[in-house]
Amino acid sequence: MRVLRVLHNLEIGGVQRQLLNLAPHLLKEMELHICSLGGGGALEASFEELGIKVCHVDLGWKYSPLGIAKLSRIISRGGYDLVHVHRMESIVFPVVVASLGAKVPVVVHHHFLYKWLSQRKKLLESWATRIALGVLAVSHPVMEHSCRELGIPPHRMMVVYNGVKGDRTPLKSRDPWLVGMVARMVRHKRVDTFLHAAARLVSIFPTVKFKLVGGGEREERYRELAKELALEGKVVFTGSVLEVEGEAERFAIGVLPSENEGFPNTLLEYGALGLPMVASSIPQNREVVEEGREGLLVPAGDPDALAQALATLLLNRALAKRSEKMAKRRAEKFNLSRTKRNLITSYHRLLKTKVPSSSPEDIGS
Repeated sequence: MRVLRVLHNLEIGGVQRQLLNLAPHLLKEMELHICSLGGGGALEASFEELGIKVCHVDLGWKYSPLGIAKLSRIISRGGYDLVHVHRMESIVFPVVVASLGAKVPVVVHHHFLYKWLSQRKKLLESWATRIALGVLAVSHPVMEHSCRELGIPPHRMMVVYNGVKGDRTPLKSRDPWLVGMVARMVRHKRVDTFLHAAARLVSIFPTVKFKLVGGGEREERYRELAKELALEGKVVFTGSVLEVEGEAERFAIGVLPSENEGFPNTLLEYGALGLPMVASSIPQNREVVEEGREGLLVPAGDPDALAQALATLLLNRALAKRSEKMAKRRAEKFNLSRTKRNLITSYHRLLKTKVPSSSPEDIGS
């Protein structure tokens, strides 16, 4: 099987990193190519090192007939059995139209709860998604949202959870007073909530420190906020990092206070490292963290509740230790071999072809 995955860019982001981690598993079962509609990015070389062919198509105006025709020619000449487009930055409509023009079936992958689409974009996405061969979602909340917002019949959607690399033994010793967060510096991740909670904690725990791993459009704004909150010397911003595990493995607690997620890859990464977690109690996060087991849940946008939960785990080492074990067990259920198997099964069901028998890496996963 030859599959073309289409993304809006190859910068460091949750969707791109998930595909990069999953790609070595997929390459054992198929030929995989990638098309980026927004130029290259920091991860392009990493994909090429795996032997994956990467192409770029500049659509210009997203719905440009010339851009769509160019993409259609690339799809037609590629000999693909399937096009797999990731619903990002309004690229679904042009990719679906281009695939139909090339007479190649297309699958649309939903990763997020889009709540700000204009009526025009919503109509175009609804039409494109409805005529696609099938629709994948990264979580049940995303599936339910897509059915409700775009009018997709539930029987046409399948949930394929993201995966995480297997059990990891931290190479660095853990800092018992380091509270960290891995996230892109964008609004819905609520880095501001993290910083306000940090300001409350430093007055109680003089030795506590904080680290923010990730870059993004709001990084400078959050650096300024840290200064305003007198957190200089207490919080470290790393900027964009490819191997986030090397930063996160030193955390005592992993935090994710976001107000919106598709599926929280960050929580899986925390779990694989055996980190107790504090996360916002949105439905997507509750698919990974159960209150009092893998960690603690707090209302999104509530720095007081976040600070209190962090203080609880910093003081109650027995609870933190139990959460570490539970988090590891939980992450094991979301291994990449299982994600690969579920994705390939979905492909074959949609194409009405025979599902291959499990490869050795799938046994017991």
